[in-house]
Amino acid sequence: MDNNLKIYNSDASLYAFKFNKFNRIKDIVKIFFLCKIDNPKVLELGCANGRDAKEILKRTDNYLGVDGAEKLLDIAKIENPNANFILSDFRDLKFDPNSFDIVIDFDSLFHFDKDDLKEMISHIYEWLNPGGLFMMDAKFGAYQKVVNHEQSDKIQYLYQPKDILELSEGKFELIHEEIIDRFDKKWFTIILKKDN
Repeated sequence: MDNNLKIYNSDASLYAFKFNKFNRIKDIVKIFFLCKIDNPKVLELGCANGRDAKEILKRTDNYLGVDGAEKLLDIAKIENPNANFILSDFRDLKFDPNSFDIVIDFDSLFHFDKDDLKEMISHIYEWLNPGGLFMMDAKFGAYQKVVNHEQSDKIQYLYQPKDILELSEGKFELIHEEIIDRFDKKWFTIILKKDN
C-alpha cells in the first residue's frame, strides 16, 4: 500500500485528471436512494482528488473523505473547500461504533490483500449504524495480486463479490451487485447492508 501512495503522490495532477474522466454519479444516486435517510453521515474511503465528494455533498452535508495520498487530498481540499477530509492510511482510522450511515469505496480497497481487507470490512461494519450501507467497487476476477509494471509497480488485487461476502463473515446482506466492462476490464460494484 505504501508504494501505491508514493505512486499517487508522485504525479497527483495526472491521477486527478485520469480520475475525473470517469464519474460515479449513477452509483452515488443509487446508494442514497437505498439509504432512505435524510442528510446521512457518509464516509468515503479513498476520496483521492475529491471527484465524488462534489456529488455526495449535493445529497448530504455530513461527509468525511479519507485518503492516504497527501497531494491528491490537497487537490480535493481546493476543489471542495467546505468538505471535511482526513489524511490517513485506512488501517489507522479510529471511529466510534455507529458513526456512519453510508461507507463508500470506489477503487481503493482493492489495493488491500485478503487479510487487510477482511480487517477493514470488520471495521466498516462497526462504524456503520444498524441498517447502514457499504458500497465497494473493484476489479473483477479470481483472487490474485496484480502488479502494474507500467505504473511503477502499482499493486492491486482482483476480487469477486463472493470474496467480499466471505470476508464479511455473514455480517452483511448483499442488496446490490453489478458487473460491468470498464476500460477493457471487468469491474464489480456491490452494496452491502449491515444487519439491524
